[in-house]
Amino acid sequence: MANEIRITAGLSCTNGEFSYQRNYSDQDNQTTARGGNPGTITVSTTESTVNFGNLTTPKWMLLKNIGTSSVDVGCGTAFTAFATVPVGSPMLVPLSSSATVRVKTSSGTSILQVEALDA
Repeated sequence: MANEIRITAGLSCTNGEFSYQRNYSDQDNQTTARGGNPGTITVSTTESTVNFGNLTTPKWMLLKNIGTSSVDVGCGTAFTAFATVPVGSPMLVPLSSSATVRVKTSSGTSILQVEALDA
């Protein structure tokens, strides 16, 4: 299908006799054919705003922490963390049209792969 964004998310766990698995998928329309920005960024203990480059209305953001320290993800002009991306973990975020995404580490530096798609 043209102009389509496909979204998939899953969570599973096996621990002794406990077992859990859930998978979801959905699709969304993309009006403007742009995305993949900004790529790999270095994150430090100083909060910084994620710059989406030429995207005018980032709608979906995929993060993967490929560094060595956990990365806190927040929003707004004053940093308020709403999630932490552990080392090696991915995170999928549907963005509000007015979202300002900010990131920082608790200690040291890390590398965060950030890819977003325009609405």
